[in-house]
Amino acid sequence: MLREFERFSGVEVSTLAFGPSGHHTKPVGLVIESYLHRRAYASPEEDLDQVKSIVDPARVERNHNAHGFHYSEGHAVYEDGSRAPGDPPGSMAFPRTSLLRINHYITKSIDEYATKRAQWVAAGLNRRPARPAWVDELSAERDDSITMYVPALREALRR
Repeated sequence: MLREFERFSGVEVSTLAFGPSGHHTKPVGLVIESYLHRRAYASPEEDLDQVKSIVDPARVERNHNAHGFHYSEGHAVYEDGSRAPGDPPGSMAFPRTSLLRINHYITKSIDEYATKRAQWVAAGLNRRPARPAWVDELSAERDDSITMYVPALREALRR
């Protein structure tokens, strides 16, 4: 699938932000079958989310952050072939997900988020509230498209 992007220095892949999906405690089962609600994306002007980059390392000058890169030649594109902005690279974009996508399970259950936050606090990174206002926003829309992979994943785990 990535062959069609080889002429570019990178492809910026949209992430879709998934939330607790009604779970206060960690459910039994796979993450991809337990967390089926995500943020709703309706407005290209307002509903932006981070991208992740797949890059040709030979064309990377340096990274900008964990999401974007500066290229020594060429530029990155989105899955539809449109040019990704170069400054700042790896920024926010309205999701394009007909070909490539990354499900980002930000909080998982409310308890799992609390555990993650406690680790940040212990490390001196007390930047996020105990229950951020956006937690409910992350469970606004049902998206079970990834569940088609559950049987194959279960079989792989069984082996």
